[in-house]
Amino acid sequence: MSTVDLLTPVFDGGIRSTNFFNGRILSGEDLTQEKEAHRETHKLLGRAIGDGIVSGLEVSKSAGAGATPVVEIAPGVAINREGQTVRLAGTVKLSLVRARSTVANGASAFAPCEPFQTGVYVAGTGVYLLTIAPAEGRQGRALVSGLEATDADCNAKY
Repeated sequence: MSTVDLLTPVFDGGIRSTNFFNGRILSGEDLTQEKEAHRETHKLLGRAIGDGIVSGLEVSKSAGAGATPVVEIAPGVAINREGQTVRLAGTVKLSLVRARSTVANGASAFAPCEPFQTGVYVAGTGVYLLTIAPAEGRQGRALVSGLEATDADCNAKY
């Protein structure tokens, strides 16, 4: 550890944000770096606030579920231990029994090592543990210039 003068800024380990100015040529890497700087800032703020449910996310038994247990989860917001904000935008009906997979033998390197069990898995009398986590995916196609294949993996709008 070195000693610095009182008015000397310390940049090591800081959040690097892209410097924008007229005439600068922007690349995808520049914009990605700016997005990552915002994400890191939001994560630090989320850690400062603390993890847990901010609002909503109430769970209730779904009406008319029949023999398969179904719960209804209300929209809401939570912050995980990483400081990430997790949002459920609309009500979700969640079946507590997983559907039987129809994957053919040998189609995947990973498969359950026990026979499929029907019914409800109970981790204690009437206890379920529901978790929420961030999810990522790609949606839509962006307008492009200079790419021959508009179906390229990088050509996602969101």
